[in-house]
Amino acid sequence: MIRRFSGAERGFTLIELLVTLMLMTVTVTLVAPGLFNTLAGIEQKQVVKEVAQDLSWLRNQAFLHEHRLDVSLEENRIIAHRVRAGGERFAEPYFDKRYPLVLFPQQSFAVSANGVANAGRVDLELAGEQRTIEVDSW
Repeated sequence: MIRRFSGAERGFTLIELLVTLMLMTVTVTLVAPGLFNTLAGIEQKQVVKEVAQDLSWLRNQAFLHEHRLDVSLEENRIIAHRVRAGGERFAEPYFDKRYPLVLFPQQSFAVSANGVANAGRVDLELAGEQRTIEVDSW
């Protein structure tokens, strides 16, 4: 049995399909940059939070284990060394971590055996923007 289609059953015309594709393209073009900016902002906030948490962890470790730490921030990494009673550093780093999105200006500080840091803040650059982490937040 051969079925013949009447005019109402033929489907979409090429013009209708092209208009639909054009509207979808315009919508994606307008929405996508905002979505990517939002995702980048979330990722940047997460990195700053991670740095603050790691610095807090170092202070807690100094307090819990009653040892002094020398902490250096350089390029995209944080390096901490334990310090002997005489002021000499242990050769092996106690903590060494890289942060791929972050750029630290060269800075250093010490954390005493009771967990007190001699720095009020940590400066960093993230996506070309200068940021500061205050000691109270870590």
